[in-house]
Amino acid sequence: MKKLLLFSLLSVVLASCSTRVGNFTVLSTRNMDITKYTYKISPTRVQGSDETLFFGILSSDQPCAQTAISKAMEAAGPDCVGLSNATINYKWWWIPYIHGSHTYTVEGNPILNK
Repeated sequence: MKKLLLFSLLSVVLASCSTRVGNFTVLSTRNMDITKYTYKISPTRVQGSDETLFFGILSSDQPCAQTAISKAMEAAGPDCVGLSNATINYKWWWIPYIHGSHTYTVEGNPILNK
């Protein structure tokens, strides 16, 4: 009985969740001229994330998926205009009234402007 109570208490105290927001064929925060066929999709995958922390019940800010997309595109280099086969994940964890984190993570293949 004590083990069940301890396990229940720990599962509530160390709460976390991960959610797939979506899968996207093309994802970009920049203007793309899709009438041009001069783009090249890189086989390597890049990743970007935006994380905010909170202490107690006060959060410093809200994470933004657009910032995570921009960071992933910046990781691919200056010629990147978008991401192909991209996924967006949202993760959070929280130790009640102590500390926690919210994170958007974006991963995809860079679309490079030749």
